[in-house]
Amino acid sequence: MAGKRTPPKLKVLLGNAGKRRPRTLLAAPMTLTEVPSVPEAIRSLPVAVETWERVLADLIDRQLIIKLDLMLLTVYCVEVALYAELCEKIAGMGYTVPTERGGVKTNPCIAMRNQAARNVAKLGAEFGLSPLSRLALVGSAVAAPANDREAKYFDNGA
Repeated sequence: MAGKRTPPKLKVLLGNAGKRRPRTLLAAPMTLTEVPSVPEAIRSLPVAVETWERVLADLIDRQLIIKLDLMLLTVYCVEVALYAELCEKIAGMGYTVPTERGGVKTNPCIAMRNQAARNVAKLGAEFGLSPLSRLALVGSAVAAPANDREAKYFDNGA
């Protein structure tokens, strides 16, 4: 099983130890420097607009978003708004609803909320919005804790 691909920026830093001819890379797209206007598709959803502004500002600060990513971010914002709306509906209706025969069944909004939560998690990971995906975007260079007993056995470049 092959290891994970090394990000191009890290390859430049590591150098070309094998002296093999490097692949020609396309020019890196320019990251956004300011928050673009809110897309028409989400202007009527206050939670989506708030998510757009908050998340986009963070992604711009970390230089992790380009213009092509904005459509996917729009879908992420809609899913966050849907999740919030479904949580409110469940809070008002309860976890069960009456059936036509007088019985009780699970509120259908629960399944929809759970799907929205999965979509938010999956789309958020694309932008590094979860701890594990953030680690994958930044790299695995994590400092060892100061009280790490095994650290003395490894050369840490000091």
